[in-house]
Amino acid sequence: MSDIKQKLLSRPIEADTNVINQAFIQFEECLGLFEKWSWDGISACSVVLLVSDVQQSKENEFIKSLFRQMQIPVDKNLTKSISGDYWFLNFNFEIL
Repeated sequence: MSDIKQKLLSRPIEADTNVINQAFIQFEECLGLFEKWSWDGISACSVVLLVSDVQQSKENEFIKSLFRQMQIPVDKNLTKSISGDYWFLNFNFEIL
């Protein structure tokens, strides 16, 4: 397994979060991790990338391109966060 894949799999996960499924995705020149998860009665999806792969100055265009590649509309309720070396894009929130 590549170092990048191993690093993505080592991302921080909240203690009560249940990762339902995950898959690596290639986006432009970077590798990311797509995951479906549930936590405290909520389910959602995330794309996890390394902060070093996300061009902060063009973040909005980056997000639009990523959703275009996934062939889904940009979720108006998406959230973004950074934790250490990881950039999280969370979307498709549903109450279970």
